Amino acid sequence: MSGGDPGTVRFSVLGPVRAWRDGAELDLGPPQRRATLAVLLVRARRPVGLAEVSDVLWGQEPPVSAANVIHRHIGMLRRLLEPGLPNRAEGERLVRVDGGYRLRVATDDIDLLRFRGLRDQAREADRQGLRAEAVDRWNDALLLWRGPVAAGIPADVRAHRFFTALEREYLTAAREAADIALRHGLADRVLTSLEQCAARHPLDQQVQARLALALAATGHQAEALETCRIARVRLAGALGILPGPELRAAQQKVLEGNSTGQAPSTPAPVPSRHVGVDAPPRPRRAVAGQPVGLRPDPPRQLPAPPPALTGRRAEADQLSALADEAGPGRGTPFVGAVCGAAGIGKTALALHLAHRLADRYPDGQLHVDLRGFDPSRPPVAPADAVSRLLVALGVPAHRIPEDLDNRTALYRSLLSGRRVLLLLDDARDAEQVRPLLPGGPGCLVLVTSRNRLSGLVAAEGARRLTLEPLAPQQAAELLADRLGTERPAGEAEAYQRIVAACAGRPSVLVAAAAAATADANTTLATVAARLECHELAECARSVGTAGPGGPGCPADPADAAGSVRPTGPAHSAENNGLARSDSSTGFGPIAGPCRALSASYRTLTPAAARLFRLLALHPSPDVGTAAVSALAGVDLRQGRALLSELADLHLVAERAPGRFALGAVERHYATMLLHEVDAADTRGAAVRRLLGHVLHMARAATRLLAPVPYDRPEPDGAADGEPDGAGFPDTEAARAWFAAELPTLPETVRLAAQAAAASGGVWDDTVDAWRFLTILEPLFEPGGHDQAWMAMAGTALAAAKRAADLPGQARSQLSLGRVYGRLGRAEEAVAALEEALRLFAPADDGPGRALAHLALAAVHGREGRHESSARHARSAVELARAIGDRRAEASALTALGRARAHLGHLGEGLAHCRGSAALHRQSGDRYGEARAWEGVGDVQHLLGFPEQAAACYEQAVSLLTEHAAEGCHPAADAVRGKLRSVRETDRASDSGGVRGRDPARTGRAPRNARSAGLISLI
Repeated sequence: MSGGDPGTVRFSVLGPVRAWRDGAELDLGPPQRRATLAVLLVRARRPVGLAEVSDVLWGQEPPVSAANVIHRHIGMLRRLLEPGLPNRAEGERLVRVDGGYRLRVATDDIDLLRFRGLRDQAREADRQGLRAEAVDRWNDALLLWRGPVAAGIPADVRAHRFFTALEREYLTAAREAADIALRHGLADRVLTSLEQCAARHPLDQQVQARLALALAATGHQAEALETCRIARVRLAGALGILPGPELRAAQQKVLEGNSTGQAPSTPAPVPSRHVGVDAPPRPRRAVAGQPVGLRPDPPRQLPAPPPALTGRRAEADQLSALADEAGPGRGTPFVGAVCGAAGIGKTALALHLAHRLADRYPDGQLHVDLRGFDPSRPPVAPADAVSRLLVALGVPAHRIPEDLDNRTALYRSLLSGRRVLLLLDDARDAEQVRPLLPGGPGCLVLVTSRNRLSGLVAAEGARRLTLEPLAPQQAAELLADRLGTERPAGEAEAYQRIVAACAGRPSVLVAAAAAATADANTTLATVAARLECHELAECARSVGTAGPGGPGCPADPADAAGSVRPTGPAHSAENNGLARSDSSTGFGPIAGPCRALSASYRTLTPAAARLFRLLALHPSPDVGTAAVSALAGVDLRQGRALLSELADLHLVAERAPGRFALGAVERHYATMLLHEVDAADTRGAAVRRLLGHVLHMARAATRLLAPVPYDRPEPDGAADGEPDGAGFPDTEAARAWFAAELPTLPETVRLAAQAAAASGGVWDDTVDAWRFLTILEPLFEPGGHDQAWMAMAGTALAAAKRAADLPGQARSQLSLGRVYGRLGRAEEAVAALEEALRLFAPADDGPGRALAHLALAAVHGREGRHESSARHARSAVELARAIGDRRAEASALTALGRARAHLGHLGEGLAHCRGSAALHRQSGDRYGEARAWEGVGDVQHLLGFPEQAAACYEQAVSLLTEHAAEGCHPAADAVRGKLRSVRETDRASDSGGVRGRDPARTGRAPRNARSAGLISLI
């Protein structure tokens, strides 16, 4: 036993990802952790590999720390599911299996397995002729779905095949259930679940057709025809197509009164065509999941839920209980008002509760930011707010009445008889909210405001929940959640000082935790001292740091107001409104994004303020400490100190150890400041320093990872402004740098091109885009990053053309041709390489011409044009010998040997490849030697000597894995495939008694020589 208490845990993934332990819902944490659990749930009881989880979370570009992040999420989930589980204990629910994890769960404890069990029961009952039971089991199965699979995790994650396959499973089940029900005259039993499925999948013609038939079979012919009409309009508008045969056939059956199942006893009334301003919407059956008003699919407008709600669980339960207490029999909608000071966590709580209750309101969830206390924009007028709600409900703009009273009347008519959830965020007062309230029962309204909203409480019966500062125990839990539990025992006193100094303010607690975790050298005692001096607290109040919902979830509605719209100089307190305060709360400055950043920025030291502005020049999402130091022109120690100062105020975020990022709003604000404060030559010098640093690091990485780079033009002299210690102590550090910087390199090359174009011809050509490309190319040669290589080559070529730089054009065409060849785009590759040859000729650039001929040999070889391949390879050999480049000569010999072997001259081909291996070994080029041994193995295989071929392939794999990090190399996988193939051939030869011929005697290939595996040249 692990020591944890697993209790009774239930899970839901057919809709929002949720979990309950002993009946109490669990806080699953941030979206990435929810997504990790979702993967385990959709693969319930089956092993899930780390690579599969990584693929779901990050796709083809996982971070270097992907495995550690996944392990951390798994650990947090284990302790959540089994509280009291010791650190590093495996537990009973989330168990480690080979290469991954498996979730142990009973069938009754997860809705997905219950759905599949009911589906199987329905099919078995149908086989046994138990028609009614089969239909009921189908309906029970479909009603377990409460929304899209894994709702609440990012949409790009839910697009993974694990989740889309489940959606297809749902659609298949709905179609099968409808067919059985229609066939046996029991359509009424699945109508509700079929309507829900049709609402969630409005473009699925098969589901829409079955819904139309089910409606007609239950006596609702008019609605059946309306379903067909809406589907036709939707298909034309969204996909530009006409209905398919199944939907057309369903409409014809409805028109003929020939739908399968029970015919309607009386025809349903024809719906009015005049819906909107001139007439109220036609009455419809109040069926859960049915489209609201004029909109064919229910609106789902809620922002993403907060990742956590530490310290506010009791308030959430209290407000939820009030909503339950009101009940469906209440004659008016339930209105819950969440009130409190700025930064107290109102929006986070309301969003959490809205998502928690969303499945009870299947007719839609609406959201309006009323901007009641937004410092940069006026409050939303009630008439405008009602207009937005009408548009969300499907009313065309031209049908919306002009005056508030008529808009409100239409709005309330549309909501009549519906179950809709409405979240009104940051209300100014009761007068702003009152016109937005539905007119009848069935709906739930959540309002957040700094105002007490006494008018709503008195006149509309709103139930008010006023958020107070967190109690010491709750504050300690929030701080512990952000800091983690592994803190030195000697810091307990400082821990309590922080809790006391933050006075129960979630935003200040989060800021304190961020300061304590941003730098390993920062102690809790230091943070406590700063808090007690009000430094960090004041900054947090100005910035409006995230509340209990966590980073990315605003502590106050003003923080979610949207994009920054600067209206005046950043350094003017009057223009930025910094003097404004919230008199109703006494909490200090109320800051929207731009004003909050301005207040924080003005507390920085001059050096940190300058760095904040300069960070806007870096084009990539995140940047390393060394690059930041180069950008600012300071050493690494100073760079770290300045970044720590920015991180303390949340002006940058440390996404990974040593890598920092500006948020979208921060980047906007920094860019605005940069162009107001810093002259063009200052900005240009900073870019030059950054590019020089990246070029220096790329050169250092290339020297370690590709020890003998051939013909890589070096800039004249080292780049100036390098931080102290730039470079790498070993190959592992170089590989780590390349892995971290890889996503940023195309943008860095683009920055070099843009900076050169903007310089008006006054530019340092040692940091031209094509020089980046030439120096980085050896790092891309092993494979796996061809798209990034192609993007850089295209950028460099365009820049060289703009500058009329012929050597730059030639080098860029050469690089572009090589990567085109690797991607199988042969014609484009040949065109680029022949253009490179033409451009190299005037300058008599022998190394460049040799490389171009070598690349052309590779492309022609892949395409089976072996005569052309041999001709270009021979030209490359001659040019390389003429200039004395032994490495280029060796690579060309490999290409020539393969081409001659393909043409039947096996003895000559074998000699060339062996000579290539010897030359590469002499020059110390392990990668080139590996490819040469691969070529020797290919020829031996052709000769019918599988044992010798296998030995050559093993040597190639050994060299390639030695060349790569952690024994992993893309080219090694291909050679391993050849090794497996040749061993199979060897076994076949043993059984058949077939052996090869001596190439020294024949000089040509055996008649049955195979050509597989001889097209890999570089």
